[in-house]
Amino acid sequence: TFPFIAGPARDVTPLKSGGAEGRLSVVIPYFNMAAFIDETIDSVLACDWPEVEIVLVDDGSTDPISIAKLDALEAAADGWPDGRVLRVLRGPNAGVAAARNKGAKAATGALMALLDADDIVCPDYYSRAINVLKSYDNLAFVGAWNEDFRDADGSTIRVWSTWNPEPPSQLIFNLTNCQGLIYWRDAFLEAGQHDPSLKMFLDDWESVISLMAAGLRGAMLPAPLFRYRIRDASIFRSKRGLWQVNYEKIALKHAAYFNRFGAEIAAFLNANGPNTNYHIPGQPSGHRDGDVPSAEPHWVRQAREHRIMGVMAFMSDFFVHTRLGRLISRNRAIHRIAQRLF
Repeated sequence: TFPFIAGPARDVTPLKSGGAEGRLSVVIPYFNMAAFIDETIDSVLACDWPEVEIVLVDDGSTDPISIAKLDALEAAADGWPDGRVLRVLRGPNAGVAAARNKGAKAATGALMALLDADDIVCPDYYSRAINVLKSYDNLAFVGAWNEDFRDADGSTIRVWSTWNPEPPSQLIFNLTNCQGLIYWRDAFLEAGQHDPSLKMFLDDWESVISLMAAGLRGAMLPAPLFRYRIRDASIFRSKRGLWQVNYEKIALKHAAYFNRFGAEIAAFLNANGPNTNYHIPGQPSGHRDGDVPSAEPHWVRQAREHRIMGVMAFMSDFFVHTRLGRLISRNRAIHRIAQRLF
């Protein structure tokens, strides 16, 4: 039994038989990613787990080069060594969450991993994760530390030491490499499927919370075995504004689970401020755009944020307690502009 600190952990033995025993299905959502997919698939082929099925889910690619790349990969897979299989699923664009769910349902292995089409796994990631997964009857998924690297030159930005996802911490900020975990597939299908309504932002984090709420727990390997590519055009950068909107959706969706730890969450937020202030446990978030940490002193950042909070409090009073503010609030277009400004 894995020694979790807080909250229950179910026996997952009944969830271990949903597919071919010993087969790992790696589900890769794909949309116009011809520039990166070869490196991603090569890293999977180089892994030391003996039986691997790659399920490549084309989410309605529109780029002719990316479409042609799928045909080339299918042709090349005929020459892959024993124990390596490629299946390509094609369909209209429905978003990365739906593509991951589609691939999980079509996978044939009892074991399953998620992998984005531009990320890389180290050769021993899957074997080490699966060996741990098989060692405990109360483990539903396993991850590892993250090595974030620059797309431009492959250089390392940082090593993110992930943590075992425990409540209430995992409910406040993500502690896992949630986009690249290894699961018992039936556990993912029961409670970990990604939510398309989150519009491709924080859906992987929400998946871990959903699993935990169902008593399906996971652990992180203390080694940087997963390489996460940082691209200028990545979703995490381009949709950063969805953070607060989607976090509220997640909290409301899992309100019963959040409420179990309400006092601890309130105390944590009171001491540390909103969860946009930090990303890695123990370190202030001077790198909110996913790039290198800022050299700005903590006290300078804190003072700046207090000034911003003061402006926000003033604007809140303005909209509620003044005649002009109430008029602006009733005009949706003007109100949206004011929200963006303040």
